[in-house]
This record gives sequence, C-alpha cells and structure tokens, in this order.
Amino acid sequence: MKTVSLSLIPCTVTACLALSCLSSGAQTLIYSDTFPGTAGNLDSAPTTGISGLDGGSSGALPQSAAVESTISGSGQLDIATPGGDGSGDNGYIRFDTIGSSSTLYNWATSPGASATTSAGGMTVSFLWTPANTTSSDWIYFGAGVDPADSFGYGYSVPIWSGNSASGIILANNGNVATFHGNSSTANSGSFTPSGSTELVSLTYSFNSWAAGAPVSLTALVNGQTVISGDSFTWNSAEAGANYLNLGSYQEANTISNFQISTVPEPATWTMLASGFGLLLASCKSRKNRG
Repeated sequence: MKTVSLSLIPCTVTACLALSCLSSGAQTLIYSDTFPGTAGNLDSAPTTGISGLDGGSSGALPQSAAVESTISGSGQLDIATPGGDGSGDNGYIRFDTIGSSSTLYNWATSPGASATTSAGGMTVSFLWTPANTTSSDWIYFGAGVDPADSFGYGYSVPIWSGNSASGIILANNGNVATFHGNSSTANSGSFTPSGSTELVSLTYSFNSWAAGAPVSLTALVNGQTVISGDSFTWNSAEAGANYLNLGSYQEANTISNFQISTVPEPATWTMLASGFGLLLASCKSRKNRG
C-alpha cells in the first residue's frame, strides 16, 4: 500500500484534518457551519453548511452585527469587513434563529442544551487566519452575553457589557485575556503565532445553564493551553437566555470551520492537542526550509 508523507500535505489541510478529528472525538456535535456560498453578505448566505443538534430548521443562524460580515466561496468568513462609514471595522456575529432572524438563539433551551450539560460542557472551535502576527488587534468570543448587546448594532464590544458573563480576546500578536462582566482583565496568557492559520479551541465546563451556575473556561491555540481554569458564573441577566457572540477588532480576521461540540473525553483531548502541536511543528519546519 502506498503511503503519503505528512510533509506533502499543505498546512491548511492538516489544520482542517485536526479540527475534524476534534469534532469526531467529541461526544455530540451541537452546531457546525462551513460558511458555503459565493462571496457576499453573511446575512444572505445559504444555510446548507449548518448542521448539528442546533442546526435544524429552527436552529442557530449567524448574522452580522455592527458591521456587515462577508462570506466567500472558500468557506472563509470575514468578520472585520470595513464599514465604509468612518466607524472602522469592529464587527461581530450574533446568533439568531433560522426562520426568525429577529429572534436571538437561546442555547440554554435549545435541542443541544441537555446534551451539553449531561456531557459536562461544550467546546467551541474554529480555524482563525489573522492579518499578521504583530498587531494588538484581536478576535473575541463571548459566552452568556447580555441579550440587549447581542441584538444591538452598536460598535461597543458585547463582552465588555456589565451584564455579560464571560469573554475572551485573542490578539494577532499572541496576547490573550479574559473578561467577566466588564473591561477588567480576569486572566491573561499568550501563544506563539504560527504565521498562518491558528486552531482555536475554547472549552466551557459546566453542568447547568441556570443563573449562578459555575463555569470554567480552558482555551487552547494550536494545542497550546493559553487560559486554564478561568472561573465565572452564568449571569442572572442571562437566566434561561444564554447567548454567544464572535467578533473582531480592526484587522482583517477570517474564520472557518466553526463548531460547537460537547466536551471530549479528557484522554482524547490531550491526544488531539499533542497531535496538533506536532503538525504545527512540521508546518513551521517546512516553511523555514522553503
């Protein structure tokens, strides 16, 4: 049987393979979006790339907020499309409901909600391609975001709302910080930028969506732990209404292969994290030789 050397596989392909393995190692796929379609506004993109328990006919639907996000035929979502109105390009994605784009998607009462709590939490993962490795511009992900901010079109970052439970920012230059309910830094960390595509994995460990229930966040970039045991509680403002947001600040940041799964078994997670580290090292080695 003919074998294929890992060195012959492009780095972007190995990153996608690692993300696919991450999903298969999880217990249940809650939500996935491959962002299909031709270049254009995210809000008018087809929903054929959406799958998972919360990807049904009335499931979660990513929609632009603050700035119109665009999608390309390569499956890339640009979440920092310039606004063209002097306001910069500080945009984010909120999740509405398929068939009712004026209704925010409630992950706490969704078809995947019980599977998530039974498993002990969820892992949010995606491939991120930053514009460079030097600037302090960033992407963010927010969990338990204030519904008023989630649905608004203002240019303020929703994770800094006083009613939002948790947010994490990952800067192009490798700096990482988390926030709980305001702009004060709760925890910080860092990673070494790969110079190409970064695999982001955010694991939220919890057993209840109820207000006051404890949650712990562990964040990995390319298999490297950058935040561990960042503890917070679901906010009372999100009681029975936990919303998720993904956004970007200034630079042209793109994401692809967005997934939410129940948490993987600890042994599987450790193996995948180590494996992706080896793939990343191989990619860097080939880039240096080239």
